[in-house]
Amino acid sequence: MKIEFINNSSVSIPKKYLQQSLKIFLKLLVKKRKDIDFKNLELSLVFLDPLAAKKINKKYRNKNYATDVLSFTSMPPALGELIMCPQVLKEQAKEQKHSFRTEVLYMTIHGILHLLGYEHENDAQKAKEMLSLQEELFTKTLQKLVFLK
Repeated sequence: MKIEFINNSSVSIPKKYLQQSLKIFLKLLVKKRKDIDFKNLELSLVFLDPLAAKKINKKYRNKNYATDVLSFTSMPPALGELIMCPQVLKEQAKEQKHSFRTEVLYMTIHGILHLLGYEHENDAQKAKEMLSLQEELFTKTLQKLVFLK
């Protein structure tokens, strides 16, 4: 998968870490979703400051606050675009007691699952399925990252 990074925020993004992590994540995901050819897909990761993220969240979800990640699907070869707010992710990282880069990875995985059609907002069973898969893939990705160091 080709991943494009667009950082329009004032926060430094752990691009190299994300590239390495997402490579591992995608190998794990391919085993779960054999129906998708990830090799030729494209993903855009866009990082925005809170005001810009808030405007987009208001426009598309009618929510008047900056959120962690927004997912926008596209037509192939693009899988879609994830819009993320690093300042929100930093706060969540503090709450979860892990690093900023770990939170960015976690929410990138979350966003990719949304782009693949997984949902968690309106159906408890679908939410359980998505969040279970997210936790499994996230944990395995982190485990494999440890072995690379």
